[in-house]
Amino acid sequence: MSNRRAAIPIWPQAAPSPHQPEMATESAKAGGTHWDFPGWRSLAFAALYGIGMAAVTVVFSKLIPVPPPQTSLSFPRALLVLLSLVSVPIEEWISRGLLLRYFWRWFGIVPALVLSSAVFAALHLSWPRFWSRFTAGMLLGLLYYRTRSLWPCMVAHFTHNMSILALVLVLK
Repeated sequence: MSNRRAAIPIWPQAAPSPHQPEMATESAKAGGTHWDFPGWRSLAFAALYGIGMAAVTVVFSKLIPVPPPQTSLSFPRALLVLLSLVSVPIEEWISRGLLLRYFWRWFGIVPALVLSSAVFAALHLSWPRFWSRFTAGMLLGLLYYRTRSLWPCMVAHFTHNMSILALVLVLK
């Protein structure tokens, strides 16, 4: 007998698709959802993954010069952390939890990664930084594909945001 609580699925279970039969059938058999906790090892890996994503963002900023943002960091830094704590789960739930899974169900994993990453980048409303955000969306999508959980994606996304904030504050 398992002591795991039954999770309420956010996304309705559909009939198996030829594009991703393992997601529709194994997840349904196990009763799991994308909110299942993957384990501490996966979260630690996700934190390192987020730092690596920040390095990719820095490389993109050197390869494709973009104008500096029009905002300043004059408001409290704690507000940035709080904003990231609120926005990251929402962005991940929309981008990976809804869009990636929907596109994956209908088109397969590669088109789903490209489409959901493009939407993720467009939702950030920063066209000069589109390609670095698109790449971040691809990396987060691959992390979701590997773990089948939103938790590592949220940890990696938050770590990425905080790493970039730390770099901006240090280099300011």
